[in-house]
Amino acid sequence: MSKINANNSIKSKTTLWLSLACLIYFLLVLNLNVYRYILTGALYEFLSIPFIVLLILLPFFSLYHWIRNGITIRSLYLLSFLFSATAYALVIFRMISVKG
Repeated sequence: MSKINANNSIKSKTTLWLSLACLIYFLLVLNLNVYRYILTGALYEFLSIPFIVLLILLPFFSLYHWIRNGITIRSLYLLSFLFSATAYALVIFRMISVKG
């Protein structure tokens, strides 16, 4: 697969959308009371494990594919890595601020 086609591949777009969904999920969870309504609490509990797995795996996956396809600034994998790293940093800093 060439570098030009790798940027528009289904895998890169899926990785980008999953990392964006992960970032939005953790932004909402960290800033809203998810247990205020029954439906939001149930969705939070149902989606928490898959999004934690995504939070752990997506930065490594996108960084690996970004390096593998050639390190370019216009890559969707770089954007995916930045979204995933931002979500990861939000969760880590929130955990530190709650403990301290």
